[in-house]
Amino acid sequence: MPSDTEREVGQLAQNTTQQVLQRFFVRCLIALFLPLLLQLEFWPTVATLMFVGGISCSWVAIIKEEVAFGRSLNYWDESAGHFGLFCLLTAVNKAVVT
Repeated sequence: MPSDTEREVGQLAQNTTQQVLQRFFVRCLIALFLPLLLQLEFWPTVATLMFVGGISCSWVAIIKEEVAFGRSLNYWDESAGHFGLFCLLTAVNKAVVT
């Protein structure tokens, strides 16, 4: 049987993972709706906002001194997701435009 401390650590890791996923999806939604509201070019603006999101998550991870590839998701993982979407959107945009 796991001890109470192990249960608390597991619950904390689960809460942190849920918070990271929620923050990631909220930032993605903001990145999708902002170009529509401001009537900007859609895909380049979304790609730029993903890049900025990746930079900001990296800075927060550095400031909080988080460990990359930890037991639960953290700002490093969120940053990797933003940079991954940035690369994907940039590649798709270049393929469509050329």
